[in-house]
Amino acid sequence: MIKVLCISATLLCSAIIANAQEKIDVMRYEYQLTSPSTSATGDEESLQSSTEIIYLDIKGTESRCGSEGNLKREETLLEFSTGAKKDADFSVRMQALSQYRSRVKWLVYKNGSQLNTYGNSGIEAYNLGETNNLVKWNISNEIEDYNGMKVQKAIGELSGRTWTVWFTQEIPLIDGPYKFKNLPGFVVKAEDSTGDYKFEFLKSEKATTAYWLSGRHEKAMNVDKKQWDKIRTVNANKSFSQLMNERGGTATFKMVDEKGKDITDDMTKKKMGKEDKPIEFY
Repeated sequence: MIKVLCISATLLCSAIIANAQEKIDVMRYEYQLTSPSTSATGDEESLQSSTEIIYLDIKGTESRCGSEGNLKREETLLEFSTGAKKDADFSVRMQALSQYRSRVKWLVYKNGSQLNTYGNSGIEAYNLGETNNLVKWNISNEIEDYNGMKVQKAIGELSGRTWTVWFTQEIPLIDGPYKFKNLPGFVVKAEDSTGDYKFEFLKSEKATTAYWLSGRHEKAMNVDKKQWDKIRTVNANKSFSQLMNERGGTATFKMVDEKGKDITDDMTKKKMGKEDKPIEFY
Protein backbone atom coordinates (compact mmCIF):
# COMPACT_ATOMS: atom_id res chain seq x y z
CA MET A 1 0.00 0.00 0.00
CA ILE A 2 1.31 3.45 -0.94
CA LYS A 3 1.04 6.20 1.66
CA VAL A 4 1.14 9.89 0.89
CA LEU A 5 2.85 11.72 3.75
CA CYS A 6 2.70 15.20 2.34
CA ILE A 7 1.28 16.83 -0.76
CA SER A 8 1.79 20.41 -1.82
CA ALA A 9 0.42 21.22 -5.27
CA THR A 10 -0.50 24.88 -5.49
CA LEU A 11 -1.95 24.80 -8.99
CA LEU A 12 -4.02 21.68 -8.33
CA CYS A 13 -5.42 22.84 -5.00
CA SER A 14 -6.42 26.27 -6.31
CA ALA A 15 -8.22 24.64 -9.24
CA ILE A 16 -10.51 22.39 -7.23
CA ILE A 17 -11.75 24.70 -4.46
CA ALA A 18 -15.50 25.13 -4.75
CA ASN A 19 -17.31 28.46 -4.77
CA ALA A 20 -19.01 29.45 -1.52
CA GLN A 21 -22.80 29.09 -1.61
CA GLU A 22 -25.68 28.69 0.77
CA LYS A 23 -26.94 25.21 1.55
CA ILE A 24 -28.99 23.74 -1.29
CA ASP A 25 -31.90 21.34 -0.75
CA VAL A 26 -31.99 18.39 -3.15
CA MET A 27 -33.77 15.08 -3.57
CA ARG A 28 -31.03 12.47 -3.51
CA TYR A 29 -31.26 9.09 -5.26
CA GLU A 30 -28.53 6.73 -4.17
CA TYR A 31 -27.05 3.97 -6.33
CA GLN A 32 -24.39 1.35 -5.89
CA LEU A 33 -21.88 1.37 -8.72
CA THR A 34 -19.90 -1.78 -9.45
CA SER A 35 -16.85 -1.09 -11.60
CA PRO A 36 -13.42 -2.59 -12.39
CA SER A 37 -10.41 -1.66 -10.27
CA THR A 38 -6.79 -2.69 -10.04
CA SER A 39 -6.26 -5.84 -7.99
CA ALA A 40 -4.97 -5.73 -4.43
CA THR A 41 -1.56 -6.83 -5.73
CA GLY A 42 -1.33 -3.70 -7.86
CA ASP A 43 -1.13 -5.74 -11.05
CA GLU A 44 -2.71 -3.60 -13.76
CA GLU A 45 -3.29 -6.67 -15.90
CA SER A 46 -5.45 -8.23 -13.20
CA LEU A 47 -8.69 -6.42 -12.41
CA GLN A 48 -11.38 -7.11 -9.89
CA SER A 49 -14.79 -5.55 -9.29
CA SER A 50 -15.36 -3.10 -6.47
CA THR A 51 -18.27 -0.91 -5.42
CA GLU A 52 -18.92 2.64 -4.34
CA ILE A 53 -21.91 4.92 -3.82
CA ILE A 54 -23.18 7.22 -6.58
CA TYR A 55 -25.54 10.15 -5.96
CA LEU A 56 -28.15 11.41 -8.41
CA ASP A 57 -29.22 14.77 -6.97
CA ILE A 58 -32.36 16.47 -8.31
CA LYS A 59 -32.88 20.25 -7.97
CA GLY A 60 -35.93 21.48 -9.87
CA THR A 61 -35.37 20.71 -13.55
CA GLU A 62 -31.65 20.07 -13.01
CA SER A 63 -29.79 16.97 -11.91
CA ARG A 64 -26.19 16.04 -11.22
CA CYS A 65 -24.72 12.57 -10.92
CA GLY A 66 -21.38 11.87 -9.29
CA SER A 67 -19.70 9.70 -6.69
CA GLU A 68 -20.25 10.16 -2.97
CA GLY A 69 -16.48 10.40 -2.46
CA ASN A 70 -15.98 13.19 -5.00
CA LEU A 71 -19.01 15.23 -3.92
CA LYS A 72 -18.12 15.04 -0.23
CA ARG A 73 -14.50 15.86 -1.00
CA GLU A 74 -15.62 19.05 -2.75
CA GLU A 75 -17.80 19.97 0.25
CA THR A 76 -14.83 19.43 2.57
CA LEU A 77 -12.66 21.67 0.36
CA LEU A 78 -15.36 24.32 0.60
CA GLU A 79 -15.32 24.12 4.42
CA PHE A 80 -11.58 24.67 4.47
CA SER A 81 -11.68 27.54 1.97
CA THR A 82 -14.59 29.58 3.33
CA GLY A 83 -16.04 27.89 6.41
CA ALA A 84 -15.23 27.51 10.07
CA LYS A 85 -12.25 25.28 9.27
CA LYS A 86 -10.50 27.76 6.95
CA ASP A 87 -7.68 28.29 9.48
CA ALA A 88 -6.93 24.57 9.85
CA ASP A 89 -3.32 23.59 9.18
CA PHE A 90 -2.24 21.57 6.15
CA SER A 91 -1.98 18.18 7.90
CA VAL A 92 -5.52 18.50 9.27
CA ARG A 93 -6.82 19.32 5.81
CA MET A 94 -5.05 16.37 4.19
CA GLN A 95 -6.29 13.97 6.87
CA ALA A 96 -9.88 15.14 6.35
CA LEU A 97 -9.64 14.83 2.57
CA SER A 98 -7.98 11.41 2.64
CA GLN A 99 -11.19 9.72 3.87
CA TYR A 100 -12.97 10.52 0.61
CA ARG A 101 -11.72 8.36 -2.24
CA SER A 102 -13.28 7.54 -5.57
CA ARG A 103 -12.42 5.82 -8.84
CA VAL A 104 -15.07 7.86 -10.66
CA LYS A 105 -13.55 10.54 -12.91
CA TRP A 106 -16.76 12.15 -14.15
CA LEU A 107 -19.73 14.22 -13.03
CA VAL A 108 -22.81 14.42 -15.26
CA TYR A 109 -25.05 17.50 -15.19
CA LYS A 110 -28.45 17.52 -16.92
CA ASN A 111 -30.89 20.37 -17.51
CA GLY A 112 -33.64 20.02 -20.08
CA SER A 113 -32.08 18.81 -23.32
CA GLN A 114 -28.60 19.82 -22.11
CA LEU A 115 -26.15 17.22 -20.83
CA ASN A 116 -22.64 18.08 -19.66
CA THR A 117 -20.00 15.58 -18.61
CA TYR A 118 -17.24 17.05 -16.45
CA GLY A 119 -14.04 15.03 -16.29
CA ASN A 120 -10.38 15.46 -15.53
CA SER A 121 -7.28 14.17 -17.23
CA GLY A 122 -4.17 14.67 -15.17
CA ILE A 123 -4.79 18.13 -13.74
CA GLU A 124 -7.15 20.09 -15.97
CA ALA A 125 -10.95 19.84 -15.80
CA TYR A 126 -12.92 19.47 -19.03
CA ASN A 127 -16.56 19.90 -20.02
CA LEU A 128 -18.03 17.76 -22.79
CA GLY A 129 -21.39 19.21 -23.88
CA GLU A 130 -23.94 16.87 -25.45
CA THR A 131 -27.70 16.42 -25.72
CA ASN A 132 -29.63 14.00 -23.54
CA ASN A 133 -30.88 11.88 -26.46
CA LEU A 134 -27.55 10.11 -26.90
CA VAL A 135 -29.02 6.61 -26.86
CA LYS A 136 -31.54 5.05 -29.22
CA TRP A 137 -33.29 2.52 -27.00
CA ASN A 138 -34.96 -0.76 -27.92
CA ILE A 139 -37.67 -0.97 -25.25
CA SER A 140 -39.24 -4.28 -24.24
CA ASN A 141 -42.99 -4.45 -23.60
CA GLU A 142 -42.52 -7.03 -20.85
CA ILE A 143 -43.08 -5.93 -17.25
CA GLU A 144 -40.63 -7.26 -14.65
CA ASP A 145 -40.16 -6.77 -10.91
CA TYR A 146 -37.25 -4.93 -9.33
CA ASN A 147 -37.32 -4.57 -5.54
CA GLY A 148 -41.11 -4.42 -5.54
CA MET A 149 -41.36 -1.96 -8.44
CA LYS A 150 -42.72 -2.68 -11.90
CA VAL A 151 -39.97 -2.08 -14.45
CA GLN A 152 -39.39 -2.35 -18.18
CA LYS A 153 -36.16 -3.32 -19.88
CA ALA A 154 -34.41 -1.34 -22.61
CA ILE A 155 -31.18 -1.95 -24.54
CA GLY A 156 -29.03 0.67 -26.26
CA GLU A 157 -25.51 1.68 -27.31
CA LEU A 158 -23.54 4.44 -25.58
CA SER A 159 -19.88 5.36 -26.14
CA GLY A 160 -18.89 1.91 -27.35
CA ARG A 161 -20.79 -0.04 -24.71
CA THR A 162 -24.07 -1.94 -24.98
CA TRP A 163 -26.24 -1.13 -21.96
CA THR A 164 -29.29 -2.91 -20.58
CA VAL A 165 -31.36 -0.71 -18.27
CA TRP A 166 -34.53 -1.20 -16.26
CA PHE A 167 -36.82 1.80 -15.73
CA THR A 168 -40.00 2.39 -13.75
CA GLN A 169 -42.87 4.86 -13.86
CA GLU A 170 -43.53 4.39 -10.14
CA ILE A 171 -40.94 7.09 -9.44
CA PRO A 172 -42.29 10.18 -11.31
CA LEU A 173 -39.03 11.28 -12.93
CA ILE A 174 -37.48 11.03 -16.38
CA ASP A 175 -33.88 10.57 -15.29
CA GLY A 176 -31.32 8.06 -14.07
CA PRO A 177 -27.67 7.59 -13.17
CA TYR A 178 -24.81 8.59 -15.44
CA LYS A 179 -26.08 9.74 -18.89
CA PHE A 180 -29.30 7.72 -18.88
CA LYS A 181 -32.11 10.21 -19.46
CA ASN A 182 -34.23 9.74 -22.57
CA LEU A 183 -36.49 6.93 -21.40
CA PRO A 184 -40.18 7.11 -20.38
CA GLY A 185 -39.41 6.57 -16.71
CA PHE A 186 -36.78 6.50 -13.97
CA VAL A 187 -33.78 4.17 -14.38
CA VAL A 188 -33.33 1.91 -11.34
CA LYS A 189 -30.74 -0.47 -12.77
CA ALA A 190 -28.21 -0.42 -15.62
CA GLU A 191 -25.45 -2.81 -16.63
CA ASP A 192 -23.20 -3.11 -19.66
CA SER A 193 -22.81 -6.27 -21.72
CA THR A 194 -19.17 -6.82 -20.73
CA GLY A 195 -20.00 -6.93 -17.00
CA ASP A 196 -17.63 -4.04 -16.24
CA TYR A 197 -20.20 -1.57 -14.92
CA LYS A 198 -23.47 -1.86 -13.04
CA PHE A 199 -25.70 0.80 -11.40
CA GLU A 200 -28.28 -0.38 -8.83
CA PHE A 201 -30.78 1.95 -7.14
CA LEU A 202 -30.71 1.68 -3.33
CA LYS A 203 -32.83 4.45 -1.78
CA SER A 204 -33.97 8.07 -1.96
CA GLU A 205 -34.02 10.83 0.64
CA LYS A 206 -34.02 14.58 1.06
CA ALA A 207 -30.52 16.03 1.47
CA THR A 208 -28.66 19.31 1.60
CA THR A 209 -25.46 20.18 -0.20
CA ALA A 210 -23.03 23.07 0.09
CA TYR A 211 -22.71 23.57 -3.67
CA TRP A 212 -24.24 22.51 -6.96
CA LEU A 213 -21.38 22.81 -9.45
CA SER A 214 -17.95 23.58 -8.03
CA GLY A 215 -15.59 26.29 -9.21
CA ARG A 216 -13.58 23.59 -10.95
CA HIS A 217 -16.61 22.55 -12.99
CA GLU A 218 -17.63 26.12 -13.80
CA LYS A 219 -14.12 26.90 -15.07
CA ALA A 220 -13.73 23.64 -17.00
CA MET A 221 -12.43 23.84 -20.58
CA ASN A 222 -15.13 23.14 -23.17
CA VAL A 223 -14.21 20.31 -25.55
CA ASP A 224 -15.95 18.03 -28.02
CA LYS A 225 -15.76 14.22 -28.01
CA LYS A 226 -12.84 14.06 -30.46
CA GLN A 227 -10.81 16.60 -28.47
CA TRP A 228 -11.59 14.83 -25.18
CA ASP A 229 -10.42 11.47 -26.49
CA LYS A 230 -7.20 13.03 -27.82
CA ILE A 231 -6.46 14.84 -24.52
CA ARG A 232 -6.80 11.63 -22.51
CA THR A 233 -4.62 9.69 -24.94
CA VAL A 234 -1.87 12.35 -24.94
CA ASN A 235 -1.91 12.79 -21.14
CA ALA A 236 -1.69 9.04 -20.62
CA ASN A 237 1.88 9.24 -21.95
CA LYS A 238 2.93 12.00 -19.54
CA SER A 239 3.86 11.97 -15.87
CA PHE A 240 2.23 14.06 -13.17
CA SER A 241 5.40 16.14 -12.91
CA GLN A 242 5.31 16.88 -16.66
CA LEU A 243 1.68 17.97 -16.50
CA MET A 244 2.37 20.29 -13.55
CA ASN A 245 5.43 21.82 -15.21
CA GLU A 246 3.54 22.44 -18.46
CA ARG A 247 0.98 24.48 -16.54
CA GLY A 248 3.49 26.46 -14.54
CA GLY A 249 2.62 24.73 -11.27
CA THR A 250 4.77 23.19 -8.59
CA ALA A 251 4.23 19.90 -6.80
CA THR A 252 6.12 18.39 -3.91
CA PHE A 253 5.24 14.84 -2.97
CA LYS A 254 6.55 12.57 -0.29
CA MET A 255 5.25 9.07 -0.78
CA VAL A 256 6.27 5.84 0.92
CA ASP A 257 5.32 2.20 0.43
CA GLU A 258 4.19 -0.20 3.15
CA LYS A 259 7.81 -0.74 4.20
CA GLY A 260 8.50 2.96 4.58
CA LYS A 261 10.62 3.25 1.45
CA ASP A 262 10.51 6.65 -0.24
CA ILE A 263 9.05 6.13 -3.73
CA THR A 264 8.29 9.80 -4.47
CA ASP A 265 10.56 10.10 -7.49
CA ASP A 266 9.25 6.91 -9.08
CA MET A 267 5.60 7.89 -8.66
CA THR A 268 5.85 11.48 -9.90
CA LYS A 269 7.84 10.46 -12.98
CA LYS A 270 5.68 7.45 -13.83
CA LYS A 271 3.42 7.90 -16.85
CA MET A 272 -0.24 8.55 -15.95
CA GLY A 273 -1.36 5.66 -18.18
CA LYS A 274 -4.79 5.02 -19.65
CA GLU A 275 -7.75 4.21 -17.45
CA ASP A 276 -8.49 0.53 -16.90
CA LYS A 277 -11.66 -0.21 -18.86
CA PRO A 278 -13.06 3.36 -18.79
CA ILE A 279 -16.84 3.71 -18.79
CA GLU A 280 -16.43 5.46 -22.17
CA PHE A 281 -14.12 3.79 -24.66
CA TYR A 282 -11.42 6.01 -26.17
